[in-house]
Amino acid sequence: MNKFIRLFILVVGIVTFLSSCQKDEDIEGGKPYPLAGTTWTSPMSKNKRYTSFRFFAGNQYEERTLDQNAVLIDVSARGRYVVTKYRGRWNVDFYEGDRIRNSLFIYYDEGYMTEGVVKYRKQ
Repeated sequence: MNKFIRLFILVVGIVTFLSSCQKDEDIEGGKPYPLAGTTWTSPMSKNKRYTSFRFFAGNQYEERTLDQNAVLIDVSARGRYVVTKYRGRWNVDFYEGDRIRNSLFIYYDEGYMTEGVVKYRKQ
């Protein structure tokens, strides 16, 4: 009887361990984390400028334009954002007032967002 209890506990432990090792159901894009306090920046454009999205607490964001020396030139948009899942991928929607201004796909595992062919890297 003692061997049976030990074997049962061992089997339950192995099954519990294997079930906890399953991958997240979010296959494409990774598991989301809060964007507040992060900044995502594009590669330098032909006119030697960067575009940057800065996220704040309370689902607020700023879209910034920086020169080649990373000096702030302009804050082109401010508003709120919402992270949603669309067609199996994570998406961040940027709002100005009640209208969606822009939308980007987020790849949490790789650390970048995409808008068309432009990749914004997490800083």
